[in-house]
Amino acid sequence: MNWIIQEAAPVPILETNIYAFPTEQAKDLTSEAKSTAPFHLLMKWIDPEVILVHGNEAQKYLKERGIGRFRIEVKHFSRGWSKDEAVAIGRRIKLTCLREA
Repeated sequence: MNWIIQEAAPVPILETNIYAFPTEQAKDLTSEAKSTAPFHLLMKWIDPEVILVHGNEAQKYLKERGIGRFRIEVKHFSRGWSKDEAVAIGRRIKLTCLREA
């Protein structure tokens, strides 16, 4: 994420998950921990210009609910990213936000 954040500057970046509880894998979440209410409240409050969505589950979730004016969908961050790939995503975020401004 640091490479993406550095390249996207000065665009502010918020890193979050659909679920508020951290686990190694989503399957490790208890049913109580799978509440998405905090995520929905956050999206409503900040109404982000761009959402970088990583992983199939998150992509499907946001797509089904129509969340995000502009979504950049990429492979899960745990699947091995090169610095060049991360920098390219950061640049894409910056260009998209500057174009929308």
